[in-house]
Amino acid sequence: MNTPESDQMVDGASKFSLDYFNLLEELLHCEPDESGKRVIPPGATNILSFENLRNQLLPLLIDNTSRTAIRASKDYGRDQNQSQTVGFRLIDDESFEKFIKMGSLCRNRVVLWDFIGTRVLANLDGNPSVPDTVKTLATNLMPLKPIVEAGGLVMLPHPTDWSKEIRQKGSQKLQEIKQTVRWGYQDNTGNVWAGISSNRHE
Repeated sequence: MNTPESDQMVDGASKFSLDYFNLLEELLHCEPDESGKRVIPPGATNILSFENLRNQLLPLLIDNTSRTAIRASKDYGRDQNQSQTVGFRLIDDESFEKFIKMGSLCRNRVVLWDFIGTRVLANLDGNPSVPDTVKTLATNLMPLKPIVEAGGLVMLPHPTDWSKEIRQKGSQKLQEIKQTVRWGYQDNTGNVWAGISSNRHE
């Protein structure tokens, strides 16, 4: 990690992220395997597990603590000359791991956006693929919990849910795609643009 754990900022974004990870761990019954990695044991979940997760995670993503977390992330590092690495879009497991490592080396904190709650669990009803998708995403996230606890990584609500500017950029990008690609394109996930950026306060 770029900064020692004692120097990491534990703010509203970190507290929100711990609530997020704790819900995943508790309601998906994550347990450490022989290597100590948190995993979801076979048979540990059923449809009720995912309904309970949806019913508790979605309110968390829109309540006052989520807004506090967003403000805290915007203000992060102003006085301490610290910065964050921010990632967009779904990526494969290997690329995700590389992004986390590079983000931690290049900046003081890594910011991830929720995909499980408002993009996957929101479509739980009538979609049999959702549980497996949630388990895959959660399994990738749970090893990061110690970094969250140390203040080096935060999970925030997806920006298209609270940022008018990003929604506009996403809409513009989608229009560009439609203009350059002849076949129809429809994205119901909200992820219509991608990249890696960082926010630094000079």
